[in-house]
Amino acid sequence: MEQRNTNGAVTGPDLNVRAAWPYTRGEGVVVAVADLGVELVHPDLAPRVAGALNHNFNDSSTNGQPYGGDSSWPHGTEVAGLIAAEGNNRRGMIGAAPEAQLASWVIFNTNQTLVSDEQLMDHFQGRHVRALRSRGCDGALRGEFSDARW
Repeated sequence: MEQRNTNGAVTGPDLNVRAAWPYTRGEGVVVAVADLGVELVHPDLAPRVAGALNHNFNDSSTNGQPYGGDSSWPHGTEVAGLIAAEGNNRRGMIGAAPEAQLASWVIFNTNQTLVSDEQLMDHFQGRHVRALRSRGCDGALRGEFSDARW
């Protein structure tokens, strides 16, 4: 989250997430990563995985692991690391919310096409969901929370 070189000098944008840590580190929050899957046994992520909430929309299982092994499949794991990678374990990095729990939602088929709307809606039928929708690609962070009952 901080772009620094080996001398500690700033080399890029800083999200300044450490400023929020005295107030919250994500405890009590579950973040679902809707992507190609998350490597649930990754040492930086395994302690943060909320197992019962993982869902694979392609086969309706609780297997949140990625299907493939080429260069595009790690994307969900990378996103999960930015969100909640375990800190102080002498590995890798620390996430923006290192005490949040993670759920892996596999929303792509094995050929990397998005699952059908019906598959997505079947999972959420009658459930209450609070979602953050992010908008824009111009570098500005934008978003709004919405409550939906599907």
